[in-house]
This record gives sequence, structure tokens and C-alpha cells, in this order.
Amino acid sequence: MSHSQERIGEMAETAEEQATQTLGPAASSLLTDNIVDSHAWRSIDDLVSKILDPPADARPSRHGMQGVVNLNLGWAVQRIGENHFEMNHSSGRPVLKQNSKVRMHG
Repeated sequence: MSHSQERIGEMAETAEEQATQTLGPAASSLLTDNIVDSHAWRSIDDLVSKILDPPADARPSRHGMQGVVNLNLGWAVQRIGENHFEMNHSSGRPVLKQNSKVRMHG
């Protein structure tokens, strides 16, 4: 297993633990939702709504643009679901998969 795959796995484990603590055992199903069909469970509207509700500690952008905040990538992976992401090896960071409904329709 590559270092990148290990990082995504660690992020997924952390997100799953946090989701289970917050939402209960049903949270594990977050890792199995349909990532392609925009109308399937966890619809694109549901997923985008989660991203549009940042945590209270989201910091305002350094660029001084009103209404723009910096979001933590780990938070976004947790909110949307690890299965929507893959590791970008050149940047070393998770990015949305090409076929993710969030990327295609969000």
C-alpha cells in the first residue's frame, strides 16, 4: 500500500469514527452511498447543503472577500464522504473523483 493510500485510509477511519460518534452506527453506510447518480441516496442537494454549512470555526478568507471562508480539507472529506475522493499524487492531497456526483453536478 502506498503512502497516499494510507493517508486516505487514515482520513476515512477518522471520519468514520467521528461520524459514528455523532450519527450512530448508521454512519458506516456513508461510505457506501452511490457517488455517481445525482438522485441516489445522499443526493447532490444533500451533499452540497453539507458543504454550504461550514463549522463555526471556519476562518474568513485571507483575500478579504466578504462571504468567502477557508474550509479544512479533512472536514470536507468527512462531510461528503471519503468514497468521493482519490489521492492526487502530484499534490499529495485528496481530490474529488472524476465521476463523483459532487464534481459533476455540485
